[in-house]
Amino acid sequence: MSLDVNMATLTLSIDTQDDVDADELNRLTGQLRAELEDLDVESVGFMRDRAVPEGAKVLDPVTLGTLIVVVLPTVLPKVMEFIQAWTLRDEGHTVKIKVQRGDRSIEVEYPKAMTPEEAKKHIDLVMDELSEKKHH
Repeated sequence: MSLDVNMATLTLSIDTQDDVDADELNRLTGQLRAELEDLDVESVGFMRDRAVPEGAKVLDPVTLGTLIVVVLPTVLPKVMEFIQAWTLRDEGHTVKIKVQRGDRSIEVEYPKAMTPEEAKKHIDLVMDELSEKKHH
C-alpha cells in the first residue's frame, strides 16, 4: 500500500507513571495495538528501533511502548476518542500522541479529565490544526 499524502500518521507512546517492567509495557502496547486494529485504521504497527547497539542480538528491535498508526483524516476523530477512553480505563497510564499530516503536526497527551463535550472540542481543535485549509 502506498501512503496517500492525505493520510494522518500517529505516533503513540505509552507512558506508565508507575514502575512497570518491560514485559508489562509490551503487554499494554500489544493490547492497544490489537484494539486499534479493530478500528477502521489503514495500518498499526510497532515502532522499529533503528539504533541497535553494536553486538546486540536483536533481530527486529522495537521501541517499547510505541506504535505507529496510519489513518484517513475522517477516521482520526474516532481514533482520538478511542485513545482517550483507553487511557481512562487504567489509572496511571498516559499516551503521548504526535499526529502528522503532510507538513503539519500537533502533539497531545491523554488522559485528560474531560466531559464528552470537552473531548469533542479538543478533537475538533486537533483536526482544525491539521486541516489543509489552515494557513500559517
